[in-house]
Amino acid sequence: MNKENLVSGLKHLLNKPELQGAVSSMVVKDSKNNTILGYNPGLYLSPASNIKLITTATALHLLGKDYRFHTNVSYTGAIEAGKVTGNLVVKGFGDPTLGSRQFEETLPLVVFKKIADFLKALSVTEIEGDIIIDNSYIQNKYTYADWVLEDYPWYYGAIPQALNFLDNSFAIRQSGHKIIPEDTPGVDGKLFLNECEIFEDTSIDEIKALGSPTCSKKSVFFNPALDASKIKEEKLSLANPGLVFKAGLRNYLIANGIKVNAGNKAADSDLHEIGTLNSPPLSEIIKVTNFKSHNLFAECTYLALTKVLDEKKENLNIYWQNILGNSKFNTCDGSGLARKNLSTTVFLSELLMHMFMNKDKFGDFIQTLPLLGKDGTVKDYGKDTRAKNTVRMKTGSMSKVRAFAGVVQGTETLSFSMIFNNYQCTDAEMRTLCDAIFKELATA
Repeated sequence: MNKENLVSGLKHLLNKPELQGAVSSMVVKDSKNNTILGYNPGLYLSPASNIKLITTATALHLLGKDYRFHTNVSYTGAIEAGKVTGNLVVKGFGDPTLGSRQFEETLPLVVFKKIADFLKALSVTEIEGDIIIDNSYIQNKYTYADWVLEDYPWYYGAIPQALNFLDNSFAIRQSGHKIIPEDTPGVDGKLFLNECEIFEDTSIDEIKALGSPTCSKKSVFFNPALDASKIKEEKLSLANPGLVFKAGLRNYLIANGIKVNAGNKAADSDLHEIGTLNSPPLSEIIKVTNFKSHNLFAECTYLALTKVLDEKKENLNIYWQNILGNSKFNTCDGSGLARKNLSTTVFLSELLMHMFMNKDKFGDFIQTLPLLGKDGTVKDYGKDTRAKNTVRMKTGSMSKVRAFAGVVQGTETLSFSMIFNNYQCTDAEMRTLCDAIFKELATA
């Protein structure tokens, strides 16, 4: 590797006219943590979804790659002659994968069958009371006040809850004068439309939505005169995943021979647990989080690890200061959606090299990052370097924000982080510039 040529090539690109007026930072480290390039390394900049690297790496440290989220299934009252005399209670503990479309084993019908099997194992054929969703473990809608209002109605702005379901999102599309929900086996699509107030607007050429974290309904606008060829599917956030879960489970139980009377039974603190629903291991959740930049997975992971840190009377900065001697970042959330999140490129590059060097202890974190020009959120970047198969990285993007951090595994392993804020060139020009930087790194 010719490090002088690499540094010269990168500096040339970082001083291109496209970045005039922008705030730019880049750090490249070798496997001995030596800085090959430090271009404004100490600037605190908005990293967007690169915050997920901090979330997921910390989770592997604190929770371990085999950690699983869980959901408890219990009943109140007693079981008499095949009848639960109280309620069926499902208590969530922040599992983001319950009903998720990301894994075959978490799809709604699979989850509902597991609960039905718990009941059938006790010969239950009737529930005298109702299905109660216990969402008390997480009560934090106002925690996300730092998110921009326009993000809330969309799937990427879904707020994590104690009981999440279907990635807390659903898809809709326009069909003539109607808005139609996606077809989800085990779930009545009308439940999705119950979250929407739908309005016609002939001035727009796409579906638009407005909402807030404290609203159970979002306003959806569409143009009924829109040409069918211009209509595309949109994904919205699900404000009441517990209600959708309850309705789907009730219908499944009834269809499979377990009557649910929905009787008015008082809440009872005397719970009898009959089963636990477990998520896939954290290593698999983290791969989806980083490959697809899955905000809900990141936020639920962040909540789980911060509960551990709270018990230790620590926070993320203290934790990483003790490990790397460097905690030059600030986090408001786990996904990077908050505009107040800040990080330096020197921290992100050191974090990645640390995870690479400790893969025997924490799992191969670098393999959770998509491959440049091939996978996930970076499949459309650096296509002319795809044959190298050497660059894995995480992207981050917002309006006038681009961030990238990853590892180059060539003749020598390098970690890198680069963040551009407030650039004034077009997004197309920024993409071309970034591709040139990736090519320089991939051919180092």
